[in-house]
Amino acid sequence: MDCNKNCYWNFDGLCVCDDEENYEKGNPNENEKCINWLRSDFEQHLNKTYNIVCELAYHSDLEQLEEVKEFMLKQKGRDKEDERIANL
Repeated sequence: MDCNKNCYWNFDGLCVCDDEENYEKGNPNENEKCINWLRSDFEQHLNKTYNIVCELAYHSDLEQLEEVKEFMLKQKGRDKEDERIANL
């Protein structure tokens, strides 16, 4: 399938999404509406966001961090921690 040049999954004008089911559902001319679309600077943006979150976490107390964790779990539709998160 042709791929939008601004997408992270674009390689030589073709979609190279690694999920076969999503590849079939993709709509490469719709950017953000395409199920496979990732901004072309995804890695840089993710790294920058990660650094900001780490800096904020470093300057937070334990109670604030617990509130953030609970908020994130609710956003993911989980009421409680799974084992992987509980052991952090």
